[in-house]
Amino acid sequence: MPITLLPRTAIDSAWWDTFVSLSPQGNLYAYAWYLDIVAKDWAALVAEKNGQIEAIMPLPIKRQFGISYIEQPLFCQQLGIFCRQDTVNQELMQEFITKLLQHFRYIASYQFNYQNPLAFELAATKAIVANKQQILHTHHINLQGVNYQQIWQDYNQDRKINLKRGLQTLENSTQKGVQIIESADLAPLWAMFIQTVSHKIQGGVAASAYTLLCELFAALQKRNLAHLYYTCNADQILEAGALFTTHKGQLIYLFNATLGQYRKKNGRTLLIDKQLKIFANQANYFDFESPEVKAIAEFYKSFGAVPKPFLHWHYNKLPYWINRLKEMRRKIKSLYFFL
Repeated sequence: MPITLLPRTAIDSAWWDTFVSLSPQGNLYAYAWYLDIVAKDWAALVAEKNGQIEAIMPLPIKRQFGISYIEQPLFCQQLGIFCRQDTVNQELMQEFITKLLQHFRYIASYQFNYQNPLAFELAATKAIVANKQQILHTHHINLQGVNYQQIWQDYNQDRKINLKRGLQTLENSTQKGVQIIESADLAPLWAMFIQTVSHKIQGGVAASAYTLLCELFAALQKRNLAHLYYTCNADQILEAGALFTTHKGQLIYLFNATLGQYRKKNGRTLLIDKQLKIFANQANYFDFESPEVKAIAEFYKSFGAVPKPFLHWHYNKLPYWINRLKEMRRKIKSLYFFL
């Protein structure tokens, strides 16, 4: 099957978004308008058969030392191959990977969607000789055909107890002032994140990440896909916040944060539970978009969430001297961080 590498300028956005929408693997991250925000520069491999496009693979591109390479963007958990069929067969997967490696010698990171299970076999393909792969997990709660009570039944005992405590503060809101409010202001959520999370990230968080998140939030709002909530106390202090987004039956926990001193007040539990009440039997599944952190995964599992594996892939066939330059740059950045 002929596969062609197309630059962004050769891709019609309306056609692309329609294809993603109709693909069984389709997800929010693969839409042209979404990629235009998080990737800025992207291309795609497109497979054609008998004059009809059969499958596509979006490729977020960056450049360094005059070399183009692939890197998974922020706020974009899963890409991979999207096709007309329910599954991507082994032959098609092999053809895409072979074509990809003809064009790119370095893949800093690329994450296939969880509906590309054959991606796990990359290490066995002859085309891959310098790759590293890691199986990551997101967590899903099934919402299709179930009511909220059924979802609640799958919460573990600790989650039910913490939810009950949180709900009691809501019921006594005239005394304790705890409320859930909807908002269009992303700044408090980012401030919570910077205060409680950013110091745990080596190298810190670039200011450009907030600009990117704001641009993405605006695009989601424009399409009525954004749901931003906070818990607020009697002193009008926002304690916890979460940004959710929806797409074709997917409810995604896109970004969240909690002020450390209020962590035990179960703000995130209340916000997640509220969304599960709203979308029970109204969506297909809730996606926690999980980081690979054991404590966070356990928190999500406490809601009855089930792990969904997907592949994180790294490939490096760059010349030796470029790899040495990259290593020196990494060490300099690391040294600067600890000074």
